[in-house]
Amino acid sequence: MTHASDPAKANTPLTALLEIKGEDSPQDQAKRAALAQWVQAVNEHGGFGTWAWDVVVGEAAGLRDVIDAHGAGVRPAAAQA
Repeated sequence: MTHASDPAKANTPLTALLEIKGEDSPQDQAKRAALAQWVQAVNEHGGFGTWAWDVVVGEAAGLRDVIDAHGAGVRPAAAQA
């Protein structure tokens, strides 16, 4: 199984790691716990800007709400040139 990753650039200093999952598993939950610790450490370091993470499980339609909640103002990578 493969999946595409379409990077997007935020119009703010926030770097947001966003993921869409069809289903959630205990392994996914463990990975997110590690990601939460990593993001906290990066933010506490202070030298890499502000980072956030989130996940949408199920319908991808919820992604816009997640982006809005983080104030990311995401635009497609193709429009970044």
